[in-house]
Parts: sequence; C-alpha cells; structure tokens
Amino acid sequence: MKKLLTTTLLLCASSTAAYADGLVGGVGLTRLSLENAGIDIGMNALQGTVGYQMDFDGFSLTPEFRLGTGIQDAEFGGVNFDIKNYYGVNLRAAMEVGNVYGFISPSYTHYKLGGSAAGSNFDGSNGDLGVGVGAGYRFSGNLSAEASYEWINDVDIVGVGLRLTF
Repeated sequence: MKKLLTTTLLLCASSTAAYADGLVGGVGLTRLSLENAGIDIGMNALQGTVGYQMDFDGFSLTPEFRLGTGIQDAEFGGVNFDIKNYYGVNLRAAMEVGNVYGFISPSYTHYKLGGSAAGSNFDGSNGDLGVGVGAGYRFSGNLSAEASYEWINDVDIVGVGLRLTF
C-alpha cells in the first residue's frame, strides 16, 4: 500500500506540467478515531490528495481524490488495531478572504482496518458518506497550511497538512 501511495504521488507530481491549470495536491497527517459501542480507538495515518480547483471570485469548488495509509497502530482491550489503507472522493467548497479560507466538503470514504489478538489476525472494511469542515492559511500564491475535521458515521478524522496549488 505504501508503494501505491508513493507511486500515486509521484505520478501526480510528474503530470503537473501537462495539466497545471487548477491542479492542487497535498500531504498531511490525520488521526482516525473510531467510536462504536463505547469503544474509542485512535490511529494515525499519512494522507495524500490530488484535485482540480475551479475558482469563482473568492469562492472555489474542488473535486478531490485522497489516499491514506496507517503510520501508528492502537491497542484496546488486548487487541491491536491498524489502518491498512483508505481512499475517498470529495467535493470541496471554499471561501477565501485575504490569506485565510474556510471550506466544507461532502465526501465518500472507504477504509480498511486490521487487527490482531491472541495470535489471530482479522481485517474489515467499510465505506460511507461523510462531511468535513476546515480552515487554512495561504502563505504564498501556491502554498497553504490547513486543519480539518471530518465525520463519517462512527469515524472522526482530524487532520493537518500542506496544500500546493499548481
């Protein structure tokens, strides 16, 4: 999975010369928290995004694709949990005032989790609709930092990242 993420990011970066107008990409750290039946489990992931931003006088729409993989496992009740991978699509609507912007983003995300306990391994996956909100600060014409929160059924995703506009 890590090879797939690296390959995807390299392909996106190498294709910017051919499709530069409105292309955006980003990388960030996320924390996925699962809250189900009184169980609260948090795991960290590395996420990459690529999209195409369409600007309309201070307002923008950006369809995006994202791909992530786990970088830190969690333990609960003697069971180790990890994020195998996740991917998703979203439509991000943003409003910018000066160098500050806010966004809302309906999404679909599919995630695959794994676990192990007492020598047994298991995997499970799920996909669901969600909604995210966030804010960012544009340092220059093409570099921004942002923070976000997304809710997908029983999964909360909090993230920070860098975003490049090409």
